[in-house]
Amino acid sequence: MLCWAAAFVTGYMVIYGLNLPAVSAGEPLSKVASYIYGGFHRMAWGCAVGWVVFACCRGYGGDLHIKQTIYYQPSNNFSKK
Repeated sequence: MLCWAAAFVTGYMVIYGLNLPAVSAGEPLSKVASYIYGGFHRMAWGCAVGWVVFACCRGYGGDLHIKQTIYYQPSNNFSKK
């Protein structure tokens, strides 16, 4: 449950992190904040999405079953020989 919460918060902050009240008031980000966000937002998004995929594939997804959805089936055939 802790990893699900961390994945949700991380994904939320990557998407909406620049829309915080201090940033959306028209003040530009400082260079340090811009470098930190620019350097880590892709890695953070990858970790958040990676956890969802890992958890669903290992059976920790609860009601989310990525491997069984109709959208996953066409790409599932690529791995079969």
